[in-house]
Order: sequence, then structure tokens, then C-alpha cells
Amino acid sequence: MRNGSPVPQTSIGQNGGPTNWGPVLICLITATFTLGGTVVPSFMDGRKEAGKLTQEKEAACIKRIDDQEANFRALAKDFSVSMGRFDVELHDGTRGMRVLIPQAAELSDNGRKIAVYSNRAMNETTVDLVTAIAEAVYGSVETVKETSEKLDRLIPQWTERYFQELDAIASKRAECTSKTSADKR
Repeated sequence: MRNGSPVPQTSIGQNGGPTNWGPVLICLITATFTLGGTVVPSFMDGRKEAGKLTQEKEAACIKRIDDQEANFRALAKDFSVSMGRFDVELHDGTRGMRVLIPQAAELSDNGRKIAVYSNRAMNETTVDLVTAIAEAVYGSVETVKETSEKLDRLIPQWTERYFQELDAIASKRAECTSKTSADKR
């Protein structure tokens, strides 16, 4: 210190003369803040976009499962109505079995449609029902009683499979959110 005033901090530069670090330090700090000012918002925008993409993936997954469920329910409703109509006609002893052929054909068509959209257990039960109905329509009078008993056993089994299929669909829907939750980590 000379005469009470601080001595400026300098160092020797490349050419041997004193270097003033003040302006260099100011430039470095300015560059750091400028870079931070551009990088931080970009990073935040990237995080927002990733969150938006995750939400979109989840929504698309849920929509796909909802569409699958709606399709399954519609097919199951058609099959169930056809099955109920056929079962009532089957137990009505006043009509011959050949009269039931159109209803059996409709039931068979609806059964095969639902079998395509369902799991293996549901598929097998549906095919068993359709086969039993064909046996009733084209079989002898003796087979009608056997078929009726078979239908009485298969219809509750089909109903149970229906609800199992709905539970499986609900599980798939829950996986949509759990997969995207795992992606967030």
C-alpha cells in the first residue's frame, strides 16, 4: 500500500508487463451467466417435453385398452344375447331343433368373433359353447338333453371367463400408468 490506497492486483503477462485480471474475470462471469441463462431454460424445456411425452404415451396406452374393452364388451353383449335367446328356445319343447338353425348360426358367428378378441380360456369356453349348440341343432333328440345339461354347465363358466377377461383388461390399463411411472425414474 502506498499512501493508504490499495495496490491494484496485477500479474505479469506474456509480454512481461502487468496484467489486470478484473476485465477478464468480468468476462468469465458474464459468459458463465449467459451460458447458464441459455442452458437452464433449455434443460427445463426438455424436462417439460419429456413429461408431456410421458403423459401422451400413458393416454395413448389407456385409450388403446379402453377401445379394446369397448370392443370386447360389445362382442360379449351380442354373444350373450344370442346365447340367452337360443337357450330359451332350446328349453321350449314346442319347436323342433331345425327351427333354431338361424339362431344357432348367429350365435356361432358372434361366438367366433369374441373368440378372436379374447384370451385362451375365454376362447376355449366360447368354442365349447358354440360346439355344444351345433350338436344340439344337428344332433338327435337324445343329444338335446345332453346338450342342454352341457349348456347349463358352460354358460356360468363362460360368464366367469368374461369377468376374468375384464379383470385382465383392467390390469393392462393399470400397467399403462405403472410403465410411464417407471419411465419417469
